[in-house]
Amino acid sequence: MSDASAFKELRIKTSSVKRLVKDLSSYSAEIIKETNKLESMKAASADVHDVKHQENVLAEASMMIPDVKQRLESALGDLQLLMSDFEGDEFAEAEEVKIANETIDAASAAQAEA
Repeated sequence: MSDASAFKELRIKTSSVKRLVKDLSSYSAEIIKETNKLESMKAASADVHDVKHQENVLAEASMMIPDVKQRLESALGDLQLLMSDFEGDEFAEAEEVKIANETIDAASAAQAEA
């Protein structure tokens, strides 16, 4: 694989991992928001049907977390495997490699939090 195509693949995989980290964060925030909304509805003695609907909204948001975690784990593994091709001094200063390493660190931290 030429350096140009290898760097292109690295950028693509890095972007995929970044997107999944962002998705995981977004879904986690949505769960918190929807949980708070549900609790306030229950505290305000809202209509039973409205509460049931809100419970369904929360359940749908909660179902997305395991899927995003699995996709993130897979994409992170692919990125780490690709990074093994970029070991060595000739790639150490490449911007793409630095960004990929930062993304791996961020994704690992996001997985630990979730």
